[in-house]
Amino acid sequence: DLMTTLKSGITMANIDTISNPFIHNLALQIYNGTYQVGARANSYRCVTSPEAQAERWTSPGKYYDHNAGITGINITKGSHVVAVSGLKSDQSIGLRVMAWYNGDKQGPGEMNYSLHNGLNVIKYTNSYDGLAYITNFASDTTGMPVAKVHFINGDVQGYLSSDKTNDD
Repeated sequence: DLMTTLKSGITMANIDTISNPFIHNLALQIYNGTYQVGARANSYRCVTSPEAQAERWTSPGKYYDHNAGITGINITKGSHVVAVSGLKSDQSIGLRVMAWYNGDKQGPGEMNYSLHNGLNVIKYTNSYDGLAYITNFASDTTGMPVAKVHFINGDVQGYLSSDKTNDD
């Protein structure tokens, strides 16, 4: 469902019947063992929204970071395909792309997209690359599923965290 592996028994003849060039190329790379999923696919649990957290702590307007779901994916100008699974049928999650350097404009450039189960095509129009963040927030996280996200054609940038080394 995330398009990171092929179903058992898929042959080259099956792949040759795929008419969509993007999907054909992805299937071919997976079949040949040349597609590196690595940091492209990850799970993102639902967390309390910064607004709900501020209200609970009686500190209205004092929000924690809206960019909590760091992905390590760099998005360049153009179209990008993101596969998502694990959400409830009526649920979506957000994708925020932040161009921290935005040329001569004041402050970073921000573009937001809504992602749902299945394939999502986003069109990023900023001239400056941006880092992708998953915004999987709710005011009540009870029973909320974990979203699984695969950035099929974004560039892997990586990120620093306490559980990764500089080599990672």
